[in-house]
Amino acid sequence: MDIQAYLDRIGYTGTRDLTKENLSRLTRCHLETVPFENLDSYPNGYPLDNDPDVLFDKVVTRRRGGVCFELNGSFYELLHALGFDCYPVEVRLHMVGRPAAPISHEGVLVLVDGHKYYCDVGFGGPGPKDAMRVDTDEEQLIYGQTYRVRHSAHQVHLQRLSEGEWIEMISYTDSPCIPQDFTGRLFYFGMHPKSRFVTERLVNMCLPCGGSIALTNSHLTIRRNGQVIEKDLETEEEVTKVIQEEFGIYL
Repeated sequence: MDIQAYLDRIGYTGTRDLTKENLSRLTRCHLETVPFENLDSYPNGYPLDNDPDVLFDKVVTRRRGGVCFELNGSFYELLHALGFDCYPVEVRLHMVGRPAAPISHEGVLVLVDGHKYYCDVGFGGPGPKDAMRVDTDEEQLIYGQTYRVRHSAHQVHLQRLSEGEWIEMISYTDSPCIPQDFTGRLFYFGMHPKSRFVTERLVNMCLPCGGSIALTNSHLTIRRNGQVIEKDLETEEEVTKVIQEEFGIYL
């Protein structure tokens, strides 16, 4: 891997010291420059690939984004190349009001200075937008959201405080995976006609102010400085312009 090219892609200018502070900077830089997007799969399906060379070409060389398996797979390769002690894990997402979902996500666990952190640069929902320590029960404030970790016999549970209630967002089994463990899921999500990545256009990215910008089909939502702006784009030309100007994606 060309580490410097990857760091340039995400705008990271710090040192390469293996510290929690640098892990946080790398995570935020990735979230604010590389969008979650399924524009290869939508609307006709496309066989996605998590081979490291393919991911580097897509994310760094062609300056694209990707779905969770691509983004977190690529981020894992970067952290590993930098020398971090890290490994991918299989993740289950929990959505309020929806039935239990199958394991359909990838996260990255990183060990730094004797502590363990969960990193996720590929979750388009309200998950933690920074490296989150997972070997403590203490509440953690991350970009205006309060999170905590709970442990059961076989699972680690990440929860977010919402209107006074703890909502489970993510659970995972702390067992190291290899990239090939996600190949079948990546093919399903990229190709199956019932996959959300085939039926809906999804593009989103964090903003440096702590907000976000999201395009769902033709609906644009911008959260910035406590304000929410929503707009329905009327033509595909408008959609293409937003994808290019707001997300930096040229198909």
